[in-house]
Amino acid sequence: MNLVDLSRSLLILPADYKDVRPHQLALGFALLRLIASTSIVEKFSEKVLNWASEFSDVLLPLVYAGLVPDFLIRFGIRVRLYDHLNILKAKSVEQELSNKMEIIQSLKTMPIAIETDAANAQHYEVPAKFYDLCLGPRKKYSSGLWPTESTTFEESEVAMLDHYCKLAEVKDGMKIVDLGCGWGSLTLHLAERFPNAKITGISNSHSQREYILETAKKRGYNVSNITIVTCNVSDDKGALDVVKDNDLVMTVEM
Repeated sequence: MNLVDLSRSLLILPADYKDVRPHQLALGFALLRLIASTSIVEKFSEKVLNWASEFSDVLLPLVYAGLVPDFLIRFGIRVRLYDHLNILKAKSVEQELSNKMEIIQSLKTMPIAIETDAANAQHYEVPAKFYDLCLGPRKKYSSGLWPTESTTFEESEVAMLDHYCKLAEVKDGMKIVDLGCGWGSLTLHLAERFPNAKITGISNSHSQREYILETAKKRGYNVSNITIVTCNVSDDKGALDVVKDNDLVMTVEM
């Protein structure tokens, strides 16, 4: 093929898949990248993403009713995350840093915890038996760690808890606060791994406190080294005075 034939072929769309040539694929890919990089297409894409994210709010009652399959729920979560990234995106590095600093400043001035009563009603005061059906044996509802492809769900809980302790440089005999202890995944893990540590777990749930202390007793841990404080951390009314002068504060379930 000479240069004249090549230039002509670039302007001709193939009639069939078998007629497609490598240079036509390259040209088509380059044109798509060029079109996608234009500001008009970018703004249109962001707008469509925003509409999709807002529309997902309309479907929430169906999600709560259990009528939406998991793969659509995961897709909806991804759409909302991408939309939020677009909201945070700025035209320059300086503006992006400024936006992030504004968020950080707002976090510093807002209450430590919000909607605590609603959280209690929704899941903190739900019986522990319910979580036997949907959580692992450690009742850990934050992330797990899968160091290998063969790691099981149960092992991922332990691996992540050990990872926390390694990062925090926990040592036996320390006085440790587990802020927002949930169902005690970290508190009970600390009691198991560091039997001489003094552990104070803090949550806003009476049922969680009962479960943690009962489980610690059943597993043979030193219950006298475990204190569970039930309070609203944003308005503790002095309940948190017991954690003054501790060596370490850890929070993984809050």
